[in-house]
Amino acid sequence: MEGTLNRIARQFSNRTGIDVIYGKGTYLSEDGTPVGWYPTEPFDRDRLAVTNFICQPSAFFLRPAYERCGGVNIGLHYAMDYDLWIRMAIGDNFSFLPENLSGFRLHAGSKTVSPQHSLKNHRECVETVFRHYGKVPINRIVAYAFQLTKYYISHFFEANSHISSIFTLPVAIALYFRYNKWVRLSDILMITPSNLKKLRELDRLQM
Repeated sequence: MEGTLNRIARQFSNRTGIDVIYGKGTYLSEDGTPVGWYPTEPFDRDRLAVTNFICQPSAFFLRPAYERCGGVNIGLHYAMDYDLWIRMAIGDNFSFLPENLSGFRLHAGSKTVSPQHSLKNHRECVETVFRHYGKVPINRIVAYAFQLTKYYISHFFEANSHISSIFTLPVAIALYFRYNKWVRLSDILMITPSNLKKLRELDRLQM
């Protein structure tokens, strides 16, 4: 957005011990119309395992921090930025600027939006979280399970069939114990009416 680079430069000049500054981001339609906000949050490394709340085009970092963590993992195809944020975080070196800094355009060919890449994207995010945290939160497990069942069910039924939801729960349970040694209280607390409603809406959102 206009003036972003000047604001970020001033922020870095006025702060010490900060390696990364990130802000809000706006979702844009293909024609550039704002359609929503990227779900950004104040920084918390543990919370980063649950959701990638850092909008990549609204994030700016210092070269030494990038070099210290080894830079981008070129072996990844979808979670490059997500993996980078996790490795770059060494303490309180991230700062959230609650201002709109960029526009994030959504279009059919986007790697993280198009259906043909969605399963691979979820799998890579799950593997990235497991690699760094040694566990995977239940929300990521369920989202991955849904994409996995939807992908394989579509080979036998119509692509948008609601039957995929029936298989999501057993697949999610199997995946949960594959990536987690025990059931954690934090995961149980995520089973709320609001989150269950989101789960029921997965089929509709994927159409």
